[in-house]
Amino acid sequence: MKLKLITLPSVIACLLPFQALAQTPVPLEPSLLQWTWSVVEFPGKSPDSAVPTIRIDDEHETLTGKTACNTDWWADVELDFPKLKISNVQATAYECADAREVSKFLNILEEADRFRTAPDGLEIVRRDGSRLLLMVTGG
Repeated sequence: MKLKLITLPSVIACLLPFQALAQTPVPLEPSLLQWTWSVVEFPGKSPDSAVPTIRIDDEHETLTGKTACNTDWWADVELDFPKLKISNVQATAYECADAREVSKFLNILEEADRFRTAPDGLEIVRRDGSRLLLMVTGG
């Protein structure tokens, strides 16, 4: 038994540096915009609601995605990476249990100022530097 108690902390200590590496932000590069991102956090999002998605088109002129109600949304974007300006946010009709979160999400998009990476994903932040959206992608 004593050997197991000594071995377990040693194993945990060996794993800690690898876990820390997994939490290192990726470099902020325009290639990050080639993915579809799931928006897992934004002001007013409840923890159990469905997540909207966001993707920028290849010409970097339009943002598109799905709302938490699985309906389409889109907006104009002006991009000077990592700076961005979102305007003219629109969506198809939506009605579902997460409709309140959809409205909150669509209403805050025009507060976006720039991209920033973080250990937990890609962020869109406001002009004051506070996090507006936290996005993750599966690849």
